[in-house]
Amino acid sequence: MDKLQRNILLSLCLSSLALGGCEDGEKKDDSSPPVVVEPPDVIVEEPQEPFPVTKNLFFSGLQNPGEDTEKNFAFRYDIAAGSVYRQSPSQPTSTLAPVIPLGKSRASAGYMLMIESGKLFLGRPHQSSLTQISTLASTVCAAAALPEGLGYGKTKITVRTPGADAICANEDDAYFKIPLNAAVTDAPGNGSANDLSLTPFWKPNWGLAGYLRPTADSLEILDAQGALARSIEGLTNADFNYGFTTAELDMLLTTNGQVFANSGAELLDTGMALTALTTIDANVMDPEKTVVDGDKVYLIDGALLRKISLDGGANEVLHDFTSEGAITGRLAQTTDYLVIALDTVRLYLVDKVTGESREIINPISGDYLTGASRIYAHYEDASDARAYLVNLDMAATACPGDHCAVTENAHWLHFQTFKEVGIGYTPVLMTGEETPDPNPDDSVDSYVPAFENGYYNRPVFNSYNLNEGLPVLNLGRLNGQNKLIQTGVVEQTHGLFTMENNPDNGDELADVIYFNLSLASSLKNISRSGSIDEKVLRESDLTQRSPLRTGNRF
Repeated sequence: MDKLQRNILLSLCLSSLALGGCEDGEKKDDSSPPVVVEPPDVIVEEPQEPFPVTKNLFFSGLQNPGEDTEKNFAFRYDIAAGSVYRQSPSQPTSTLAPVIPLGKSRASAGYMLMIESGKLFLGRPHQSSLTQISTLASTVCAAAALPEGLGYGKTKITVRTPGADAICANEDDAYFKIPLNAAVTDAPGNGSANDLSLTPFWKPNWGLAGYLRPTADSLEILDAQGALARSIEGLTNADFNYGFTTAELDMLLTTNGQVFANSGAELLDTGMALTALTTIDANVMDPEKTVVDGDKVYLIDGALLRKISLDGGANEVLHDFTSEGAITGRLAQTTDYLVIALDTVRLYLVDKVTGESREIINPISGDYLTGASRIYAHYEDASDARAYLVNLDMAATACPGDHCAVTENAHWLHFQTFKEVGIGYTPVLMTGEETPDPNPDDSVDSYVPAFENGYYNRPVFNSYNLNEGLPVLNLGRLNGQNKLIQTGVVEQTHGLFTMENNPDNGDELADVIYFNLSLASSLKNISRSGSIDEKVLRESDLTQRSPLRTGNRF
């Protein structure tokens, strides 16, 4: 090391000493405590299955209805191609659109199950061809699709076939259980008669919790794997009814007037005694006359409207309808009110807090739909049709009035929607128009009325926002005179319904109509043949409760 290098090194050393200090020659401890790194929160993702891409819609059609040659066929509508294809070649078929739970409060109604000559086929909304999943040796007496988890692969169909006597509903009938993702070469699993009577119950957001199975002298509670968890003695099939809330999907049981409210986890918890929440006068609860709002249950008990607290069981009569009329409609709700039909023609509001009632629409006919602060209802007779849209944000005043829009010659179609964001509802307004008669009598001015005897002339269809009551899209128009037969469901944005066209043609056969809620002027008649009475596979359920409890049975 030369002299220059030694001088540089010495200068660096002296600088280091100066910076470090020289107090009594002691070394200064400038160490700091170690940094504590908090571990990130563990986020447990809720299980879910992807929503299928909707490329196809399925429907059925009855050829030559009422005749000896009557046959039921299945059809597929290819949305992109705009074409209809028959899925069953020549044999009569049975069809079903099961609701498939996908998790996170989502479900799909876009699948189709088809039974033809003992063969079982699955139609998927994203595939153009059917998949055969089983071949049975004989005809099918009864069948039911039952979810055992999320996605179509976790749904199984239980099939009942006749025994050696070839007669259904005898003791020697055979039962098979087949998963919907089975291959045609897979042997069907063994099923049992009890499989056809299982009722699933759910965790929050539609994860399968277990099943209810009534027996001759008890109600059995099974876990998600089908193992017996507990049995409630003395409860048979005729002794209980049930309903599920829309959000938490807790279960309500009644027997001898007792009301139980338990979650799926509580039902399976053998260490927890199941005790009645309260008692009502009726011994049967009608799920269509039961709604849940937070921690309150509202239910119809004879002529009484009861308000029951899920937190403690406080039970009060909110309103007595004895002097106002007979309850004939289902119980619906908005944010502040309960909605119920009396004597089939009058719609009433009941304040959720005060219990005060008032007539809001008279007359009505058919069902009604509610949003957060809107009511969609209609009335129809042979010569008069009108649609009501009530705005409860402004004031709960009767129709017609400042806060109730009335559209003449109109009718609401209430569609249940199955979307990626969950289950919902979309109202669509159908409005007829008067047009010159194409075959006029020269002596008088002749017109085709906008509405007559259930038929709407050249109806136009407009979708609405459920909670805001505002029009969204003009979906299109149908030519001729048309009568509504069925309101189907919407898968993602694609929907079907059926209309009977032109009252003078005499065939009274329904045509299938397609529309896309996201596309203006998308509505069109996709009827395959004038000799086939076409039907949707699943109609909209307006009870605003879980669609998983509405039945997946042929």
